[in-house]
Amino acid sequence: WGQEARASLLGRVSDPSGAVIVGARVQAINVATNAGASSVTNEQGNYEIPYLLPGVYRIEVQSPGFKKTVREGIELRVGDRITLDFTLEVGSVAESIVVTGETPLLEATNASIGMVMEERRVTELPIVGGNPFYLVRLTPGVISSGGRYAGNPMDQGAASNIIVNGTRSGSSEGAVDNLPNMAERNSVFSPPQDMVQEFRIHTASFDASIGHAAGAVTNVSMKSGTNTLHGSSYYFDSRIRAVPWFTNRFIYDPTTGPITPEKKKRALEGWLHQRWGATMGGPVVLPRLYNGRNRTFWTFGYEGLYIRRNLSGTYTVPTPAQRKGDFSELLRLGSQYQIYDPATIAPAPGGRFSRQPLPGNIIPASRQLNPMYKFYEKLYPLPNNPPQMDAEGRYNYFNGRIPFNWDYKAFQHRTDFVPTEKNRFFVRWSYNKFVEDRNDWTYDTARWLHSNALHRINKNAGFDWVRTFSPSTILNVAIAYNRYYDTGLNKERLKYKPTDVGLPAYMDEKAGNDHTLPAINFSDYRQVSSGVPRLNPVSVGAIKSDLMKYAGKHSLKMGW
Repeated sequence: WGQEARASLLGRVSDPSGAVIVGARVQAINVATNAGASSVTNEQGNYEIPYLLPGVYRIEVQSPGFKKTVREGIELRVGDRITLDFTLEVGSVAESIVVTGETPLLEATNASIGMVMEERRVTELPIVGGNPFYLVRLTPGVISSGGRYAGNPMDQGAASNIIVNGTRSGSSEGAVDNLPNMAERNSVFSPPQDMVQEFRIHTASFDASIGHAAGAVTNVSMKSGTNTLHGSSYYFDSRIRAVPWFTNRFIYDPTTGPITPEKKKRALEGWLHQRWGATMGGPVVLPRLYNGRNRTFWTFGYEGLYIRRNLSGTYTVPTPAQRKGDFSELLRLGSQYQIYDPATIAPAPGGRFSRQPLPGNIIPASRQLNPMYKFYEKLYPLPNNPPQMDAEGRYNYFNGRIPFNWDYKAFQHRTDFVPTEKNRFFVRWSYNKFVEDRNDWTYDTARWLHSNALHRINKNAGFDWVRTFSPSTILNVAIAYNRYYDTGLNKERLKYKPTDVGLPAYMDEKAGNDHTLPAINFSDYRQVSSGVPRLNPVSVGAIKSDLMKYAGKHSLKMGW
């Protein structure tokens, strides 16, 4: 488990003489939701209110014989443990003292080192791909171990592929709402920027409940709904971005050639990058049935990413002559390219064997009897790149239209329910799917056959319950589950059965549902097909229970 995503408020209540006040009621009220939690000072005048969602609070303190004291604008952040003491003045409870605009609070009860990235920086700092985990690289002592990233939402190493104060890459972890967000050392889900309240990264922690990560622990706190309906939307499109200055100079510089549509097309990058999304949140209100203001809140978000690019590659494919068995061109380069007839093996002196060369280095048509040959021949494109060939005829095929396509979509929902000050619940689920299409070098002859067809799918759900048994005893129970897939799933290869390529019919029965296009490989030519693609899921489940007990000046926490 990651560090606690919520905040705690603690302190001491006394009278003007410094004597502690026992039994004073301290209430923390979230300004946005009007939902709150409370505690009562103990025999030493101390109180603590844990598990408060990040946000701005109003703190009210009252006790018989004293004026009610209110402090407004108290901002609590992810993982904060803030000390806030009160001195009550003698008077009637009906009278109140409101305090605002005081010195910002300092966290003096936690030895952990790190940084909080608040909502404004999360939403306004530019990230090409919108992955909030990418912002951990702004923390002192943190550097990226994978070079430059666009910060795309499906970059699963955004939270873990970092080096923190000298620790090894891959030793950091990420969490969302204090629920695990990891599988195979990767962060499996990236929430949309506009749904993030804030996050904290611990680069050095001394709290046993934070977890086992040797590096940093990053905990993202999602926004909760409020009493008002609110939302956001965004859209980014590479087609409406500004043309770089140097590109414009090249296009309109007469020394680089006349200004033509072909020149502009050549100068401008041939790629498309689109990212869009929307979020919405508010109270749960069912007309004439249920009014959830101050009690029940929801948020929902969607994000999509669409990237289209073309890559290029140079490969070696059989020439028209070689497809007919004619390798005479290679023989001109030297005898090392001589092809020998395996059917002419005969004993030779010295316990050795000899074979006869094929005349002219040509394999006769009568010897080309493999039933698979004609099928695979049509999969290879014809050579089209003579200028780049070496002396042996390698690198004779150039493809400048190899797809590089990304499609991503993500959904996230959270519901908070605060029926009373003694019970607080939230439930959250998320789903995201990423499909990558690249490396399809036979794009012109057999589309999809060699696409990596990467499928990265994550399904996540979590539940959290805070129960206040008494002002000094509080229980927190949480359950989380991740179902994660990250593998190639090329369905095009699954369409082929052994008999389709000329193999015996009994092999169809042997293969069953695991049939795929058989892979063939040569020493110089490009390989065709590969193994059977599968979706291999990884399931990660977790449950935790924390019990907090306050006794005198001490705050005890135990759990598993």
